[in-house]
Amino acid sequence: MGLFSKKSENQTKCDVCNLELPTPERLERHKKKAH
Repeated sequence: MGLFSKKSENQTKCDVCNLELPTPERLERHKKKAH
């Protein structure tokens, strides 16, 4: 969908479960809670 740059995509994708999140902050929270 080209709305986000590849940089932000990489920063907000969980390497463990491949889930994409809207912000890097949520990614960190997700990693702490889910994994």
